Amino acid sequence: MDFEFEDLKELEMQKKPLDKGNQFNDKLVYLNSTLARQLHFSENEEKLFAMAISQLDFYDKNSDFSVEIRVKDVQKKLGLAEDNSLYTDLRKQYRNLKKKTTVDFDLGNEDHDWIVGDLIRTVRSNKRKGSITIKFEEELKPALQYCKIAFTRIPLDDTLSYKSRFAIILQRYLTSLYRTGKENAQIQWFDFTTEQLKTIFGLSEDDYCYKKGNNKGKFKRTEFEQRTIQLACDEINLKSACMRIPKWEKERARGVIYYRISVMIATKIKKEPPVIDTDFEEEQLSLF
Repeated sequence: MDFEFEDLKELEMQKKPLDKGNQFNDKLVYLNSTLARQLHFSENEEKLFAMAISQLDFYDKNSDFSVEIRVKDVQKKLGLAEDNSLYTDLRKQYRNLKKKTTVDFDLGNEDHDWIVGDLIRTVRSNKRKGSITIKFEEELKPALQYCKIAFTRIPLDDTLSYKSRFAIILQRYLTSLYRTGKENAQIQWFDFTTEQLKTIFGLSEDDYCYKKGNNKGKFKRTEFEQRTIQLACDEINLKSACMRIPKWEKERARGVIYYRISVMIATKIKKEPPVIDTDFEEEQLSLF
């Protein structure tokens, strides 16, 4: 399954002019890498969560660990209808998002203490101001806060550009595993079993299995690969400003099928998707 880079000239011509007043322009989303592997949201929930995280200032000692989001900016970035149902729709989406923010973390002390809780405490609208305030749980600040050794950094525009939640999840997960060096991005390979990928994508054991007939319970592997892995890789390769997935392949070892995914991440994030020479050596990536 060789990867070929598309000509981005046509895509460039289709881009809309940048709204310089939008609070989400040119933002990066920083997450603790352990947290980055725990989250499972729908497509729009993923985007709403990333937008909120992009506004957090972890080092403001006077912060009450909340962010105020302009509804107009959310509406423009997500392409939502600007009508009377906007606040109602956002209320439903934030309600569902809040329910899915439970995390389980080790505190890393000598006593092996842990903490379980919801990242988002409250979400409150203010129509007069045209804003929504999201308050995060201050006790879980260490879970949200990135550190110098293990953090995940993704351009917000990457997340907002994807139509598939599998692309959002795969980029976040692979970024959390990727070891970034000082030199140009290196190709790194990561192996996953089918079960691991299903868990990463937030799928159940029965997803992509026949539900009835003689094949009931049989795994529809080709459909699974096309609608999750391939779809996610295609979107990332076309739209990401910092990540490329040159190749993914399937191998069998000791009776178990493994998916091997190669990844390259730019050390310096550019606003536009980089064009990468496909004639590369596996140890070195050019043009980042």
